Amino acid sequence: MRLLLLTAGLLAAAIVTLSAFALDEGEVVTLASIDGANARFETSVWIVEIDGVSWLRATRPQALWLARLRRHPEVAITRGDLPHQPFRATPVDTSDERRRVNEEMAHKYGAADGILRRFVDVNQAVPVRLEPRAADGARKPAPQSP
Repeated sequence: MRLLLLTAGLLAAAIVTLSAFALDEGEVVTLASIDGANARFETSVWIVEIDGVSWLRATRPQALWLARLRRHPEVAITRGDLPHQPFRATPVDTSDERRRVNEEMAHKYGAADGILRRFVDVNQAVPVRLEPRAADGARKPAPQSP
């Protein structure tokens, strides 16, 4: 029995390790948020664009980073080599937005999203809308259509 459990554990570890190195998880951004004591936290998250708006997805409604931004919605995103950009993060916990964000995440992140869905119920996920704001904290005006 011990040998069977050891073999199963080693097989699972090999699959996780192989997935980590062989699977491209796509674009990952860094979300900087603060807690009630003004301590800064950085969290790696996926990001998608829908109709010119950036969205994040908290796969668990009780995620710590989601709790922090509910209290302090002024966050910053670091994307690639770009300097951090300030945003106001707004959870939009509706079935329509959840569906749209989940669909776009599945499209953009493909197999990585498929693997995630084996362990997480994305129907419980919380979409987070990012609204750009100026460095001084003011909201930037929405882009105008030509």
